[in-house]
Amino acid sequence: MRKTLTTMILAAGLAALTTAASAQTLRYGMTLPQGENPDFHSATAFKDYIEFKTGGKVKVEIYPANQLGGERQMAEQVRDGALDIAFVADGAMGGFYPKIQAFAIPYLFASAPVAWEVLRGPVVAGIADDIHKSLGLTVLNFSENGFRDFTNSKHPIRNPDDMKGLKMRTMESPVYIKMMQSMGSAATPINAAEMVMALQQKVVDGQENAPSTINMMGIADVQKFMSTDEHVFSAMLLIMADDSLKKLTPDQRKIVHDAAMLQASVNNSERARSTKANIDAIRAKGVEVYMTSPAEKEQFKAAAQAPVTEYIRAQVGNELVDALLADVKRAEKVVYGE
Repeated sequence: MRKTLTTMILAAGLAALTTAASAQTLRYGMTLPQGENPDFHSATAFKDYIEFKTGGKVKVEIYPANQLGGERQMAEQVRDGALDIAFVADGAMGGFYPKIQAFAIPYLFASAPVAWEVLRGPVVAGIADDIHKSLGLTVLNFSENGFRDFTNSKHPIRNPDDMKGLKMRTMESPVYIKMMQSMGSAATPINAAEMVMALQQKVVDGQENAPSTINMMGIADVQKFMSTDEHVFSAMLLIMADDSLKKLTPDQRKIVHDAAMLQASVNNSERARSTKANIDAIRAKGVEVYMTSPAEKEQFKAAAQAPVTEYIRAQVGNELVDALLADVKRAEKVVYGE
């Protein structure tokens, strides 16, 4: 009996060791910290789904707060196979995949649901395939990073004429510089680390960013006016190293893709909720927030979209831009039934 019990214990221990040895661990890098934010909640949903559905045979370790480097560095690590998975903004991919600039067409999407439909559609699927062919990494999903809005210290911005004469901070990007110039503003490239000080010292009158950045990065503390014009939509990409995906069984790969769909849904819905919370917080800091109407948004679109689109066409080609614009119309019919 004692021998049988010993044999059973040894067998159980060996089985546990075998299971541990066979388990795959996927490292997941992200920018935002652990806590109450869409990035971390969606990452946790991704992790929990995979670990539950694989019975613990695939583990996911989340590394928040740029522990593994900035977005560009993490994207490069995934491309080179040094990191399994990263959640990065489209801008981080621009340096080695220029076609991603197509998303920067001003006033491309009427709303977040229209953008979500396009991100699930055939044109973006084609972009994912092209990224796979050219960079050797898998795009598990595209989801929302958020719309960008204007702030300034001079006056409310209700239409394109209100932009004239303002000195506006931009990223060091020709697309954003062209957009500001199309509305009569003086575009002033300033890096993110110096932006708040430049606004505080009146080096520039205003800037543009997503509500979460305006709220959490100190911008709302040094600006008087904000307009929810939603001039550019930014996408997030959940990318995975090909070698990491190939190490999984076919069934495990399906589970990873299912988990990616869940991750995108959680991120999209929580982005929408967090936008309201961030704008409420911006108002609480004393900023006058102007809610741009659809008709006013069309005025901004008429002023800025054509000149910036012309520039983007020169960078990424007519075929991609035409296909994306056509798919936006398809998505609007899906969302609005028109």
